[in-house]
Amino acid sequence: DLWRSQNLTEIKSYGAELQFEADVNKLLSGYGPDNVNLGYYFNSQFKNESDFISYYVLDYLKNKFVFSINQNITPVIFINFRGSYLDRAGTYSAYINNGTSVEKPYLPFWLFDLKAMYQSSSMKVHFSINNIFNKKYFDIGNIIQPGIWIKAGFSYKLNFK
Repeated sequence: DLWRSQNLTEIKSYGAELQFEADVNKLLSGYGPDNVNLGYYFNSQFKNESDFISYYVLDYLKNKFVFSINQNITPVIFINFRGSYLDRAGTYSAYINNGTSVEKPYLPFWLFDLKAMYQSSSMKVHFSINNIFNKKYFDIGNIIQPGIWIKAGFSYKLNFK
């Protein structure tokens, strides 16, 4: 065998997740958004000391906070605004123009998305804008993630009776 993969070390991991959802419009008698969601996720990992070096084993999402606000504009048109705070553990190799690299820690960042949807009994049309503020960030490795991006789609339910 010239090459084979195997686990060479043990990782201990623990974490927690909390979620909260409220129908704000009902709680405030018709005022405020229809629905608000909040979530927090925490993860921590530890690696036992060993002779083997892994560049990626401790690159993981350490903290994530998410909030989402949902609103019905009309009985068939809905909008959703979502924000996410992401904090990754570990480092990445930032390449410099002359071909050398420097290890840099991942920086935490915020992302914001907006989605609108029209839904009737037989059709759904949606339009999404992700990373509204065109945030430049590294999620893992030295790969810069996309800036603002837009997507749209539709589905139609065929009724064969």
